[in-house]
Amino acid sequence: MNRWQASMAHGARRCFRTSKHCATNTHIVLMESGAVIAQGEVATMSLDPHLRSIIGPDQVGAIIDGSVLGLDSASGLTKVRVGHGDLHVQAKDLAAGTPLRVQILARDVIVSTQIPERLSVRNCLAGFVTSIQDDDLGGDLVTIDIGGAAIVARITKAATRELSLTPQMKTWALVKSASLRGHSFAGPITSAASPDA
Repeated sequence: MNRWQASMAHGARRCFRTSKHCATNTHIVLMESGAVIAQGEVATMSLDPHLRSIIGPDQVGAIIDGSVLGLDSASGLTKVRVGHGDLHVQAKDLAAGTPLRVQILARDVIVSTQIPERLSVRNCLAGFVTSIQDDDLGGDLVTIDIGGAAIVARITKAATRELSLTPQMKTWALVKSASLRGHSFAGPITSAASPDA
């Protein structure tokens, strides 16, 4: 890796690892040997395979834009509309309608093929599988469309087989609210996301 590539790698890692850059960046361009190899909005680029070797396996996931619906007084968590579902995150003092960007790491997503019941997990997002790709760590990265937004789950190949996962299959993505601590940032909305969506 030359100095230019190292600089680009550093920039990509910084974008996906720090709240300041996660919240303020709207577009990312990846270059190699002076040529553009990938570019797009943050949400799209967070799913790009080119990033895996740059940001490291622990940072693989999705960045999605949502809109604050309000505070859930029962749980003390803030409810955020993302895609066709709602996330409960720890983000205080945000008015309804405030744009919120959420980073959901693939390692923190659980996949179910049945409607989950009686679980402590606060976030359950219905969607369908759009792709299943080999992960660099020997598992699978499962991309799930949750209604105009996409998230990624890292699961074992054994889980993929046992769940008989295939593209277009109905699934539910479960995410613990605790795993989103420090991964929610007030920032620009680059895709349509509103309480009325």
